[in-house]
Amino acid sequence: ADPEAIENYGKANCDGRTEILIEAGYSRICDVAVQATLTECGVEELYLNVQVIRNGKDHAGNLVVTGDALPSLSDEDRSCLYRRGMVLMRLWWQMGYRGEIGVDAIGIDGRNVDYTGTDLTPIEREAMQAGRMRDWRFIDPNARTTASQYPRSVLRQLEHMHGGHWAVLMCNVWPSPGAVENHRDLSRVLRDLLPNGDSGVLPLMTSLLPDKLAVVCMARESGRQNAAVRANALLAEVR
Repeated sequence: ADPEAIENYGKANCDGRTEILIEAGYSRICDVAVQATLTECGVEELYLNVQVIRNGKDHAGNLVVTGDALPSLSDEDRSCLYRRGMVLMRLWWQMGYRGEIGVDAIGIDGRNVDYTGTDLTPIEREAMQAGRMRDWRFIDPNARTTASQYPRSVLRQLEHMHGGHWAVLMCNVWPSPGAVENHRDLSRVLRDLLPNGDSGVLPLMTSLLPDKLAVVCMARESGRQNAAVRANALLAEVR
């Protein structure tokens, strides 16, 4: 992003005392969210999802994986996200909120970041210096049902009905002009991608064609394929 544009945005939208973080100002970032359900008993069902970003700025979809085994995140990334996410979830619980909640975070290159006084463990500090872990900045709490809970529900159904470990990616797709005008065109495009028991693509929101639709890309983990990698590959084929 243009530094001057960022500075002007800050002047227009910040009171000069509150620190703000402009996501578009960073390159090569990873967008994730920590999700949970807050009940009277406390924080339940804590999990991670990776957000699909389109055009470098638009949140278009979400990827969830059994056990949060996301290849884009290291063990140190996950431990840091869980720990910091849990702090925020408990804060919302103490304030009285009950229900679904997600907290967005972006990970930037932390090799040149001053982390003095942070909560990083020695292992995480070493990983950040070595480039194995990102510097995670939490930017947006969403105290509501979030988009990632839909693919999460599909993931649970696949685990229950078919067993094994799965990845589910739900994403909006904007077809190129003239590419998919109607359901007949869509059937032709997806003919070889429909679910076969181990992977596949299902279309949603087809009434919005030709301007837009959504797809659910799903894949089972196996010795031949990583589930998350396969789900991302299916989305690339649809696009």
